[in-house]
Amino acid sequence: GNNTSSAHSLEILRLAEALRKLRKKNRIGIPELEEALTTVVFDGNSDWKKLYGPDLYVGSTKGHIRDGLYLIPIQQDFRSCIKNARLSKILEVQTEVQKTLDLRKDLHRTHSRFLYQTRILQIPLASLDESNQRTLGTFKESWDIEWDPISEWTVVQAGTYGTTVESAARSKIQKIIDGAEEMDVLVEALKDSFLCGFEEVFESIRNQIIQIYAVSDSVVSLLQSLDMLLHVDQYGHIRWEKTPVLRPLIERIADRVAQMIPMVILNVDEDTDQVIRRILNQVLYALNNPVYRSIRDIFSDTWLQIITLNHQTNFYHGLALKQAMDQDLIGSQFVEKLLSRHFSEPDPSLILDWLEGLLSGHILWIAYDQTFLDHLNSWIDQLDRSVFMTQLPVLR
Repeated sequence: GNNTSSAHSLEILRLAEALRKLRKKNRIGIPELEEALTTVVFDGNSDWKKLYGPDLYVGSTKGHIRDGLYLIPIQQDFRSCIKNARLSKILEVQTEVQKTLDLRKDLHRTHSRFLYQTRILQIPLASLDESNQRTLGTFKESWDIEWDPISEWTVVQAGTYGTTVESAARSKIQKIIDGAEEMDVLVEALKDSFLCGFEEVFESIRNQIIQIYAVSDSVVSLLQSLDMLLHVDQYGHIRWEKTPVLRPLIERIADRVAQMIPMVILNVDEDTDQVIRRILNQVLYALNNPVYRSIRDIFSDTWLQIITLNHQTNFYHGLALKQAMDQDLIGSQFVEKLLSRHFSEPDPSLILDWLEGLLSGHILWIAYDQTFLDHLNSWIDQLDRSVFMTQLPVLR
């Protein structure tokens, strides 16, 4: 630290006053004081702000709104939800709390809904652990929770939607649904209402989806909605009191996707291609569940069309062959013919792409399929050594 004498202090004030006059200000402001301090005490070096700034301007005491102060209804509700979740500590001390919830317990489910509702309202209170970001179908949830009094205005803003956190989040989602013109927006609203426990808004989501899906030309959006609907159908009981009847809607969208895929994959850019592959794999994984047999059957024609459409060797042809074999749509002679054709493709990278499709999902069948193994072995045998080495990670 610097030893600052009273002479220094007088000098700082004189310089600040001179700057005020130069700048024609009514009174000395922070910029004038900072510059004077920098010049007199720190020889023109303004690095001191990094060191002493936080202590000087912010301090370490946490401010809070007194209980007796008038709060609008949503602020009161926000506080009582935090207290019910046994998180009162974060209102008093600047600290981060980790909370793990088990959604099988009613109380924990209520807390989880509250935390998701604050996210919908953009109140910066809670963030999900990385591991939870990807999985929606588990019972466990881990949250990092921290409250900064500066964010109080976000709670007040949320009050424009409703008088409680729950009613505000619900009416915000409802507003988004009512104004939705794109499938993506509805998929997001479906996911949000699922996580917040708002089964009652599903009816309007369903009506909007029916309006939009038939004219939607984005196979990615349709696949995403199919994926999300299947997810809610399977895991709805974890978060909702009563899962709505989703099957008719799932069938309608599956039908539209099944018709679009064969044409879409003929002409698709690389980014979209990767997204379609990923979501299509997720959807087909969900459809492996025996309860969805009738929906799997909707895609039978899709696979046959892809197989017979052209002679390309790529991921989709591999996937279509795998699905056709799984569903007994083609005989063994035709399978043999297709294997010979694809394995005789001159470009090894295309064959590997095709294999990726063929081996997606459960692959135990290859252990028993001698014809496939013979083709695979003879193809690997004649592979150039350098090609074999570069492609080994994929082949493994």
